[in-house]
Amino acid sequence: LADSDTMIVTVSAVVLPFVLNPIPNKTYAEDSGPHIAAADLNTVFFNPNPADPLSYSAVSDNPDIQVNLNGLSLGVDFSANYFGIGNVIVTATTSNSFSVSDTFRVTVISVNDLPVISGLPDTVSFSANSSTSLAMWDYVADIETADPLLTFQFTASNDSLLRNFKTDTGELILLSLGGFSGTVDLGIFVTDGDNATVSDTIQVVIEPLVGIGLPGAGVPAQYALEPNYPNPFNPNTVIRFQLPEAQEVRLTVYSILGQKVRTLISERLAAGYHQAVWDGLNERGAQMSSGMYIYRLEAGKFQQVRKMILLK
Repeated sequence: LADSDTMIVTVSAVVLPFVLNPIPNKTYAEDSGPHIAAADLNTVFFNPNPADPLSYSAVSDNPDIQVNLNGLSLGVDFSANYFGIGNVIVTATTSNSFSVSDTFRVTVISVNDLPVISGLPDTVSFSANSSTSLAMWDYVADIETADPLLTFQFTASNDSLLRNFKTDTGELILLSLGGFSGTVDLGIFVTDGDNATVSDTIQVVIEPLVGIGLPGAGVPAQYALEPNYPNPFNPNTVIRFQLPEAQEVRLTVYSILGQKVRTLISERLAAGYHQAVWDGLNERGAQMSSGMYIYRLEAGKFQQVRKMILLK
């Protein structure tokens, strides 16, 4: 007779979680977060064993795309000014360490960022016979547009405030026309490559100065023609001169070849300090080209010549 034995083997079914409703790919605008990618992860994953609740974790393969789990809610955010693509992997795990994952793509699309004006002074001031300047590139920033590619425009509540902006350096030079003094509102408009514009306004105070065409001003001791300012310039420059006595005065601009371009003054002026502005136009109102020009002062027997550069 043969001996026999009986072995009972019990096979338990392994119940695995699975993805019930995959999280769809997401598309968001730059700087628009945070967002809720899934409000309830229990609707994304399913565990057939109701007695074994799932635990969740999530990671991103892109450091500029961040994930945040708050209970069953999955949030997505991204770094400032970032745009690009990344993947988020969400994992559901049972108490027995069985797990399943779902992956969805996050696309952050680029949105134009406006230029930012900051640190601009509320007020600037200068004397009527001088000037002041503002380094505009120091006050304006655009994360997507380099300073030289920004477009600057300036307006003034009084045209006696002359504005001379140098596009190669970002310097704005402010001058007074004809000895004007007073308060002027200066409007500043900055436009980026996508035609988005921001603006700001500051007050410009031009202080009066005795000796610049004012009654009772002092009388200079001699004739003089001063260097123009600014120089080089575009499009305006101020030419100042002084007369120790009343005279018939002629102030003329010539080309470097000696051809007359524009007569700025041709009249009798009182003794004192005077100024004229050349806007780069000829007698017919046409804009002159870049180059060197000569300006000449004639007052009685006095004559003096200086050079200036129109630079566009």
